[in-house]
Amino acid sequence: DDAVSIESGTNTERPDTPTNTPNAPGRKSWGKGKWKSKKCKYSFKCVNSLKEDHSQPLFGVQFNWHSKEGDPLVFATVGSNRVTLYECHSQGEIRLLQSYVD
Repeated sequence: DDAVSIESGTNTERPDTPTNTPNAPGRKSWGKGKWKSKKCKYSFKCVNSLKEDHSQPLFGVQFNWHSKEGDPLVFATVGSNRVTLYECHSQGEIRLLQSYVD
């Protein structure tokens, strides 16, 4: 009886060093240390919501961060075939400024 030994190309042995050590290069150590939160310059709270008449998803919303302090916030929405500009006022009031339709 001749015994034939066949081995596959995979190695079933584990390496001596674990790969999830906290000191492994390029790995982050979760749950250790203190997370420092950045103080946000702007604080937002949802006081209103809008639905545009085209009822299509919006591709983007962007606030104008170049306005002067004390001026109302202006933001633009892009959806369907239009760009719309709005102005935010106190107590959650939002006023339509302009709308461009293609």
